[in-house]
Amino acid sequence: RHGGRQPASLVVARRLHMVRTFGKHAHVFDSTFYTKVAVASFALGAAMEGFMIKTGFYDKVLHIEAERRYNAAKSSEQGS
Repeated sequence: RHGGRQPASLVVARRLHMVRTFGKHAHVFDSTFYTKVAVASFALGAAMEGFMIKTGFYDKVLHIEAERRYNAAKSSEQGS
């Protein structure tokens, strides 16, 4: 034996066997499921972006960031 430790390949093989033997608990989905998840995620992300654009979120963030940079430049100018 390897000093009481199992080789990594044996550990991986046992884990794969566990996944296969406990198939009820470790379900492998087919590609159509993953395609549906990807499409739904894309649609949700696009809807969120559209909402943020429509409500003026990015304009507000731009204004806040510009104000922060202006104040930082102003304070560093006074400190010099």
